[in-house]
Amino acid sequence: MLQVKFNVINKSDQNFIKIKPLINDFLPFARKKIGFNRPPTIHFSSDKKNAYKLLGKTAHYDPESEIIVVYVDNRHPKDVLRSLSHELVHHMQNCKGQFDSINFSGDEQYAQKDPHLRKMEKEAYLLGNMCFRDWEDGYKKRYKDNYQMYVTSESLIVEGIPQEYEVGSGDTLSAISGKFYGDIHKWPLIYKNNKREIGNRPDMIEVGTILTIPPAEKWENMSQSEKDRIYSKSKFYKKFDGTWQPVSGDMAPQGPESIEDLRSDLRLDPNIF
Repeated sequence: MLQVKFNVINKSDQNFIKIKPLINDFLPFARKKIGFNRPPTIHFSSDKKNAYKLLGKTAHYDPESEIIVVYVDNRHPKDVLRSLSHELVHHMQNCKGQFDSINFSGDEQYAQKDPHLRKMEKEAYLLGNMCFRDWEDGYKKRYKDNYQMYVTSESLIVEGIPQEYEVGSGDTLSAISGKFYGDIHKWPLIYKNNKREIGNRPDMIEVGTILTIPPAEKWENMSQSEKDRIYSKSKFYKKFDGTWQPVSGDMAPQGPESIEDLRSDLRLDPNIF
């Protein structure tokens, strides 16, 4: 089978650098397993309101444009890839002409009303899920312990690349630190790199301020005395038994304490595809 280049576009505002190798590996496998003869266009998209709905949208396929849209907010990477696999089956069905002469109105109850579409949906669930499972098992066998991913709730800062973040309503430096680093206590690193934008009061950051988020490894380059000076600027951090700890107030914990506490939210980098 000839190698095909897939058109994958990140239309979300999220960063998920470590999933790139998985996507690159999965798509050729899925093409061979599912059997479509031309690649679709794949959009990874954000929809904040949809993300908070218990039964919100996960993905959909447009047979006319041959575009797959996968919603990525607040979802585990495996769940996103499973949705992608499902929609790739619908693309295969479209390549075979199974959507021809179907007046698909976008009714969410189509699987309950149209016998032909219901049969196609059954195939998408069975073939899509098994395609993903077969790929996952094979990938783990090939790479063993090298496939683990750790995903923060905002983004993974890797490869020494700083990123920009616009302060939103309710944000604090500790919460932003939790989002980007998986550790709410590393906020002094963000403050150090944005002192001019923030001013002398780390507890007070204005909505709309653009912050530069440095790579997480820069934390190790800060001296303890430098960290102490910045921690001491916050009235919501106090030193107990030689360790700085948050107390009640705006800088109290509002993000994950550690990487283990994070939900596996999908974050995609607009520049990786």
